[in-house]
Amino acid sequence: VFLSMYEDEETTKRATARAAKFAQSSDIGAVGALGVQALSPKGLTKASEGLLAKSKEDGDIGFYAKVLLGAAYATDLERRVEKGASLIPAKNPEAKEQDSDPEKEPQDPGSKAPKDGETQEPAAKDPEKKDAETKEPGAKDESADIEDGADGSAPAPEAKKDESEVLAERATTRLTAAAKIDGTLPEYWLGRILEAQEKPKKAVQAYQNSIKATDDFIASHVRLGQLHYKSGDLNEAPNHLERVNKELSAKASNVERGLALHFMGMVHSARSQSDLAIANFTIALQVDTSRGDTLRALAEEYERAQKYKEALNFFKTNESLGKKDPEVMLGIVRAHMGLKEWPAAIA
Repeated sequence: VFLSMYEDEETTKRATARAAKFAQSSDIGAVGALGVQALSPKGLTKASEGLLAKSKEDGDIGFYAKVLLGAAYATDLERRVEKGASLIPAKNPEAKEQDSDPEKEPQDPGSKAPKDGETQEPAAKDPEKKDAETKEPGAKDESADIEDGADGSAPAPEAKKDESEVLAERATTRLTAAAKIDGTLPEYWLGRILEAQEKPKKAVQAYQNSIKATDDFIASHVRLGQLHYKSGDLNEAPNHLERVNKELSAKASNVERGLALHFMGMVHSARSQSDLAIANFTIALQVDTSRGDTLRALAEEYERAQKYKEALNFFKTNESLGKKDPEVMLGIVRAHMGLKEWPAAIA
């Protein structure tokens, strides 16, 4: 299950070793072992669908099968988006009147997942009004200041859905069903689907639902910190990132700590707090040496702070990190130039 959330070489090795043992023991163990296949959506989908049919969608087997199946669809979906697929359906010009009629507008399957123990309700005519009615008194809605990048409109009835849209609906269906039992993992994956659909406000709500079910669920805190940073909310982002870096650090994986430290560094950089930014980037690279984006950010931060000597010392110590990254190499050149070391810059 953990491997389904992160592409991490060390986790892959350990999960693969465990899978061989668990797969032979029991149905529930086999479901857990299926996490190792999450990076191969087709294999995971086939196995999870078989378990789902065998379990008749009841009990622990059914729950994990739904979660893993939703994760498989979501992972496949994210890869398609990375390759250029769009999840923002174009409206059918001939169905313009229908799109403007709230009574005829089809429900967005990823718009809202039910909370634990609740059943799926039809989409509200006024989403903002619905949110206001269901929000608990005194509860802070972190999604209020984040605007979705697209209107999120569902396709007109006549429009044919492409494969990416179908995957999103399948994933949402499975995960919404699983969230009725426990929202921790299902709501996390619903959040990732909503991010892929460019609906950050709804994604924030899904991650909030996830940590409402399990307050110390690190993966959702990391995603919330990322989303708040990307939306420009530099006050809310640290609430989640620093919690991972401090209170939950012992429980966090190297991948999670590296992410949280990186984005906390980005927050400090945006606040022009170079020393704090450099400190976070440096620790992030010590925790997760594979972070090329952190190395680039560190190079840029050193340059902004005009700490050319420190930059060169760091890059010489970690020379292998930037060999394949032109931006890092250019940063080294600029550091030499900053120190007026012209021959070294040319070399």
